[in-house]
Amino acid sequence: MTKTCMQEMTTFEGSETWNNDQENNQGRGINNAASGSLRVIIHAHKPDEETTDPGNLVQLPESVQELLDLAEKKLGKRGSVIVMEDGSQVEDLDALRDNDHLFIL
Repeated sequence: MTKTCMQEMTTFEGSETWNNDQENNQGRGINNAASGSLRVIIHAHKPDEETTDPGNLVQLPESVQELLDLAEKKLGKRGSVIVMEDGSQVEDLDALRDNDHLFIL
């Protein structure tokens, strides 16, 4: 077998393994948010406020309380509510996607 063919087989086998791991994780209810691989941008103001604040990019923790604690540490403000850009309240971190903008109120 040529070197190129072996590399293609290795790539294919690695992709197959990755896909199987992904399917197994989904079957166990493991997702990006729970595993901490999502990044979100947190802000210390209301979504409709005009500001030059670019926000802080952080790894999404495993719970809402941990996110509030992290926001207090990074933003210097204690919040009790997390909302999205459209004003909807975040109640479940599993509903978030990578690079979502979150506003700590």
